[in-house]
Amino acid sequence: VFETFDAQAAVCKDQQAGTALSSYPNPSSGDFNVDLQTDELEGEGTLLITDAKGAVIHSQNIKIIKGNNNYVIQRFEAEPGIYYITVKKGANTVTTKHSLR
Repeated sequence: VFETFDAQAAVCKDQQAGTALSSYPNPSSGDFNVDLQTDELEGEGTLLITDAKGAVIHSQNIKIIKGNNNYVIQRFEAEPGIYYITVKKGANTVTTKHSLR
């Protein structure tokens, strides 16, 4: 015996609802872009890049507006590997992985 159900939509979001963080090109080799799409965060924030051990490799103050934000990281010189990009605004954080080759 089996039963058929209608298709259902599933929406997956980052930790902060209404906020998505991504980087491109990924992997990269020095220069890359960080995109933050948000309907909730606004004002002064911080962009952090940490290594796999949690050490902060790069930190910069950023201005966040509702909608699409693009931050350009130039001449990011670090060992090849996986890094974590985090945007913080108050108690809110959103993180994505970035690969450096």
